[in-house]
Amino acid sequence: MELFTSLGINSTLFIQIIIFLVTFVFLKYVLFDPYFAAYEQRAKRTVGQVGEAEQYIKDAQALEEKFGQEAKRINEEYKSIYDKTRAEAMKTYEEKVGQARTKAKQEIDSTREKISENAESAKSEIEKELPQISELISSRLLGKDLH
Repeated sequence: MELFTSLGINSTLFIQIIIFLVTFVFLKYVLFDPYFAAYEQRAKRTVGQVGEAEQYIKDAQALEEKFGQEAKRINEEYKSIYDKTRAEAMKTYEEKVGQARTKAKQEIDSTREKISENAESAKSEIEKELPQISELISSRLLGKDLH
């Protein structure tokens, strides 16, 4: 005991140790443990959310790439169908226009022949009636009846 007294330690040491242990236990279970539990939980949620967000970003990029490839494939398919249909339409157009031109040319030729025939017919009729018409014109100009 003399050793403790020479060092300045007296009987209050045990009381101080008990007070320290009670304070330590109280602070540990009431203050530090809940604080560290909340801190760890928050860290897990934050880190977990960052990892989850990164995974969502990767998934979104993969879906975007997949959508881009699918859109490109659909566009190529659409262009193929469009080109094929356009070629068929142009072929049909050319056939119809060609048929219409041929038919129009035939009708024009036929009409020209009819007109030519009608003109010849009218000309021959006029030539038949020419003496009578000239006699009628002459009689009217002279004011007398020539017959």
